[in-house]
Amino acid sequence: MNLGAIPRHELVSYLKSPIRLRLAREKGLCLLCCDRPVNEICLCISCFPCLTDEERRWAEPYLTGEIR
Repeated sequence: MNLGAIPRHELVSYLKSPIRLRLAREKGLCLLCCDRPVNEICLCISCFPCLTDEERRWAEPYLTGEIR
């Protein structure tokens, strides 16, 4: 894990909290590996495809623009 990245098991808690995710997006680093660029849920193109079904379910409102 890169310095500044969160443990994988914490990703859902970030997705459940628009405020935490917004603050993370301001940094512009992937939550899981600290790479750039990131998408709406603060994941890079390498980490995004690895979402679990539960993570994807929580990410959907951000990806569709329902939550910003």
